[in-house]
Amino acid sequence: MPFSLLKSRRVCLLGIPMALVCTFAPALAAFAPQLYPPAPFPLITWQSETTTILANGVSYAQYRLRTTAGPLSINAILADPRESSTHFRVVLAQDHIVSNGETLSSMAARTGAIAGINGDYFDRGHTNEPLNIVMSDGVLYRSPGVRVALAEHTNGQISIGPFSWQGSASWNEGRVTITSLNQWPPDGGAALILPSYGSPSPRPEVTFASLTPVSTTPDGTTYRVSAETDGNAPPNTLGLAFGPAAMSQTTPPEVGETVLITSSLEPDGSEIVNAIGGGPRLLQGGDYTALTDLPHNDEHLERRLPLSGAARTSDGSLLLLEVDGRQPSFSVGLTRPEFAALLSAFDASDALCFDSGGSSTLVAQIPGEDVAHVRNHPSDGHERRIADGLFIYSNAPLPANPQATPKPSASDDDDLK
Repeated sequence: MPFSLLKSRRVCLLGIPMALVCTFAPALAAFAPQLYPPAPFPLITWQSETTTILANGVSYAQYRLRTTAGPLSINAILADPRESSTHFRVVLAQDHIVSNGETLSSMAARTGAIAGINGDYFDRGHTNEPLNIVMSDGVLYRSPGVRVALAEHTNGQISIGPFSWQGSASWNEGRVTITSLNQWPPDGGAALILPSYGSPSPRPEVTFASLTPVSTTPDGTTYRVSAETDGNAPPNTLGLAFGPAAMSQTTPPEVGETVLITSSLEPDGSEIVNAIGGGPRLLQGGDYTALTDLPHNDEHLERRLPLSGAARTSDGSLLLLEVDGRQPSFSVGLTRPEFAALLSAFDASDALCFDSGGSSTLVAQIPGEDVAHVRNHPSDGHERRIADGLFIYSNAPLPANPQATPKPSASDDDDLK
């Protein structure tokens, strides 16, 4: 069901006949006072909007809608990456791939973010590790998965698309393909494990070679094997893990041997500042895309969910969007095709979903507040501990006058009935 949207906003001068002065100009990090999503979005019968300026080039908006499908509560952040005082960052829960999880508001508070949204799907209830790429401030912490990801490039552009990573390790008597970064146990071969992984669980079929950096050249980085263990790996340790597939091809290097490791990320990792996984892709070039690689096989397109996602707008801004759900009297949620239609109403050209359901969370620091607070109603009734998040920071002085933008509460339900 393809759809497209006019990529401009009408600008009219007050007090002059509209027919003479209306022009079309790109939308520049500003929210529309009313939304007009195309089908299959349900018919809107009433809506209200409140916008708050968080910092130079960063705005937060809350929309309350009545629709033929039920009430909706929508929270959105719009940030202009061309604003020199604004920057983005991907944050890992507890700064490790494997963790006990961390709430979005906790990550925002400890890193000084003014806004943010939950990120990738994760191994909930086990290692809590994100399932797709994690790159922050130019450092790759996790190799990509099968779904698309959002990236910020060194030139400030935002893109959404697939990533791929590959590596290799060679030593005197052997060579092995490195199939993943910070993935334990190594599936399909060998994996490079960084200290940021955390504490690997025992795996009797894995051999781990601890590595110490020696030198770096354009050809790669040379390491020396400082120790070797079978079935386990020391926590927070750099090393090369050999799984059964790798062990069937070669014998791991011995302690004292040097290992040359090379790797590459596509798109070119040297041109990427931040990347965070998600999926599925919802919009490409302004058009709805057929949904593939859904997170769970039992998720049906007609099921209404709390949803969160991100997009690049037609003028290059970053849009973070969250819709509450599973709360019939407050917000019923959307299907993913409806969410794609909503994103297009925000002038999104390319968009993807993040982890949704009870993980859907958006935070913002309203002028006058010391930290960013949760602005939505998580469907669990409280914040869920998640794996990572995408955050916005500002070096500019915050707006001096506090603006009233209430956090939605149960008492607000009557407004939407």
